[in-house]
Amino acid sequence: MTCYACAQEAPRRCPRCGRYYCPDHGGELCAVCSDPISVVPSWLAFRGSLLVLLLAGILALWLIVRPPDLPGESSGGLLPLPTPTVEFSPAARPSPTPSPSATVTPSPTATPAVKQYTVQSGDTLIAIAGTLAPPGVSAFEFAQQIAAANGIDFNNPALQPGQVLTIP
Repeated sequence: MTCYACAQEAPRRCPRCGRYYCPDHGGELCAVCSDPISVVPSWLAFRGSLLVLLLAGILALWLIVRPPDLPGESSGGLLPLPTPTVEFSPAARPSPTPSPSATVTPSPTATPAVKQYTVQSGDTLIAIAGTLAPPGVSAFEFAQQIAAANGIDFNNPALQPGQVLTIP
């Protein structure tokens, strides 16, 4: 076997590239493989990694602009708009011929029952709202409604035991 660089007797073979070389043209590796430029990736690997990076960036932008549908959503990513409905009550429609015997009797209007709460010692506005809040309304939001209905400063509520609060 001869050295790839000088045509002398080559006692070693490079484990990386398989070239035969003499002691003048390498140590553990041949001189070509020991050169720092040999560890630089090839142009194909470099351009391939740039292409992958570009495609990943485009995918990330697409997901930001149009996120995937979540379970329970309609396709398209947009929430459906509610369709307006128009209802006519029979009293609102004009009758073609009024009947002389028809009399209109006003229906009694039901007044909502006013709820009241008497403040106990140690009560806070949030605690009261947490126990009395209707379903689907947060305690914080309901506490703001109670404060507004009673003329109480929500940011600095001063509740006294025995004070009667109107609950909306």
